[in-house]
Amino acid sequence: MERAFDIGELPDDLKPAAPPSPSQAEFVTLADILTSYLDEATPLQKSGDLPAMKIDLWLAEPFVNTKRADLKAALST
Repeated sequence: MERAFDIGELPDDLKPAAPPSPSQAEFVTLADILTSYLDEATPLQKSGDLPAMKIDLWLAEPFVNTKRADLKAALST
């Protein structure tokens, strides 16, 4: 396995997931993304409790129902 890492090969369970297609962006909400992160990433973190609590708070807010296609980056001045 170490050789595989050295030459850039990753096992299937470590490969990043493909981004959703543009048609999926019309249906996927921020809540879906946060829930996926909560279920898949935070259990693997040593201090996953704090991010999990923050995500739970965000999931109670109405803005998480925004579709992925409608999300815009915030510009700071």
